[in-house]
Amino acid sequence: MTFHTCDRRIDSRANFSLDKISNAPNVAFPDIFPSHSDLVGFYRLINNPRLSINSIMPKCSGNLDNKNLLCLHDTTELSIGKLGLVDRSKYFFHPSLVVTNSDESTALGIESSQQWISKSAVPNKRRWWEQAIEVSSKYPEIIHVMDREADGYETYGNLVQKKCSFVIRTSINRRLKSGKLFEKIQLEPVVSARRVQISKRKGKTFTNSQKIHPSRKTRRVDLNIQFLNVNFPKTERARKKPTHSSLPEIINLNVVRAFEVSPPKGEKPIEWYLVTNLDVNSENVLEIVDIYRRRWLIEEFFKALKTGCRLEARQFETKEAWEKLTIFLSHVAIKLLNIRYLEKEKTDSIGSYLSEVEQKVLQMLAKKSGRRIKNLNDIKTEIAKLGGHLKSNGPPGWIVLYRGYQKLNSMSQGLSLFQEMC
Repeated sequence: MTFHTCDRRIDSRANFSLDKISNAPNVAFPDIFPSHSDLVGFYRLINNPRLSINSIMPKCSGNLDNKNLLCLHDTTELSIGKLGLVDRSKYFFHPSLVVTNSDESTALGIESSQQWISKSAVPNKRRWWEQAIEVSSKYPEIIHVMDREADGYETYGNLVQKKCSFVIRTSINRRLKSGKLFEKIQLEPVVSARRVQISKRKGKTFTNSQKIHPSRKTRRVDLNIQFLNVNFPKTERARKKPTHSSLPEIINLNVVRAFEVSPPKGEKPIEWYLVTNLDVNSENVLEIVDIYRRRWLIEEFFKALKTGCRLEARQFETKEAWEKLTIFLSHVAIKLLNIRYLEKEKTDSIGSYLSEVEQKVLQMLAKKSGRRIKNLNDIKTEIAKLGGHLKSNGPPGWIVLYRGYQKLNSMSQGLSLFQEMC
């Protein structure tokens, strides 16, 4: 990433700072910038009023295949004690993350985002369709993927009016002209099946959230698939709001149900109701399920931002500084996610991931074990081993790779220091 603001000095400082942080994203800033002038320069950069959010947004670059893109939307709460929030207010971050629509989804960038302080994320529901519409203006054929918080007639109506494609999970058993949604789709024939892997999840602390997101173990799940074409009537809530007067009286959409056949004893069965304005038939219905499954990548992005970059542990005192810092560190979080696909990169891009010293250290470690590094896949394998990865566990995730890279970075710093002393 190269920053291009209206000031070359700001660009230079931003690029320098990003390179430094990328090498050790979970380290305290005073340790990342041991030079006092560099540390002060970074703090001044983040607090500089001429540095805008838009100028540092990690947006997509290059000519992208418009037909092979997904935009993942979600909101996360950031625990920022230093900001001194009162009256139970919370800090929220809502990015629109663009990824490739493939089994190995790659994060490409953030095309839109909002950050705000509130007691709840619920009142700001317009963000779901407003950001989707903004992204679709640049990528007209992109498919927007959202979870249950986005569910609502207002969201569907606004996205349909602007011809935005979407897959949104619903948890509302809506009343239709005859009967209710869940009961009607459950009467439809099973047209397909899919075996998927679901990840481990810790249960939420709050009682209401615990019902929606109970804890679960990692397991393979056999899903049966049904679908139904439905006319959604305009809700009373939408009728009462003047801002929604232009929404259609009826929206024709497809609903896909994916449900677990035989859940283990004591485990809540997986069941997804997915609302979409994409064409659905028995031959392509699995594509809708797979599109929704790729939503997990934005959860991994939040994990990379909070754990990998230690965003919540940083020490800034104004909302404006936190907004810029969150976006600035998003560059690093995206890079952490994409470490998983290191071997997919071109051979000549090794230098963009590892310094000369890091490459040298890795070669020494591999040689000591009787191995040779020939390509990027070998580099990924060696870094994964440093992170404690076992081949029997399948492909390494970003957390293991990140842990390995941290060890490699520490070794490299030690070698550099030794060379300076000699």
